[in-house]
Amino acid sequence: MLEDSQQTEPDHSQDDLFDSGEPEVQPQDDNDGTENQNGCDCKCCKQNYGMLKRILEELTKLKEQVNFKEIPVPTFNVDGSAVEKPFLAYLRKMFSTELFVRETDDELKRKILQYRRTYDVKQDSDLVLKSCFSFAYRKFVDFRNQVKIKLLSETGEDPGEMDLPRLARHLFGRFKPDLGRDTILLTAHLRCFAHERKLLRKIPAEQKGSLGCRFFKEFKDYENRYNSNQEPQKDLTLKDREEKRIMKKLDDLDTQRERYCDHMTLNFEYI
Repeated sequence: MLEDSQQTEPDHSQDDLFDSGEPEVQPQDDNDGTENQNGCDCKCCKQNYGMLKRILEELTKLKEQVNFKEIPVPTFNVDGSAVEKPFLAYLRKMFSTELFVRETDDELKRKILQYRRTYDVKQDSDLVLKSCFSFAYRKFVDFRNQVKIKLLSETGEDPGEMDLPRLARHLFGRFKPDLGRDTILLTAHLRCFAHERKLLRKIPAEQKGSLGCRFFKEFKDYENRYNSNQEPQKDLTLKDREEKRIMKKLDDLDTQRERYCDHMTLNFEYI
């Protein structure tokens, strides 16, 4: 009984002293439900992440409200510019000795850059070069078509019967009045090519060739084969051959005229 009387209940007096009876308040997450993407659970990182997310959302809304305009791409057009007239004059002279524009033509590049400096073109050099080469390609297509029409013409004086200097003036006179040796040689190439392809006038219809738009493509191949020939006298040989062919043709024409005149005279005597 004594032992029972000495057993006491647990003393909760001190616990009651600090117990206010109110539920315990849990710490709140400061990032408003956002998760920290870097895996750190500290309060500071959560706050920073939440702040950055709100800033990003505000910037996105601001970007949608502002009318952003694209920065214009710089351009240069030869047509109508101060460069057009002198550059076109240069291309005309160039065409009298070279029928095709070459991207590797350093002399042409230097000339274009010279025009850029002379006429104070503000655009970048590469842009000016690109635009001028495009202009040159387009003009040379037109120039070549003019030459082709004259060479293969079925009316007027026959290009197949002209001597080389005269034919050169006929084909290239409007591009460069003072024609030199290189233009004469180019003229010989053109007529020789047209003769080999049976494209000139007075060739029987059943034998006459037709290249159409392939004329200058095939002529360019012809030129490349000719230039690859290492024979030192090839230019002189070509000119002599063309001149002899024309002389023979003219002699044949003279013979035909004489026969015609004799025939007419003979017929007149019998009238």
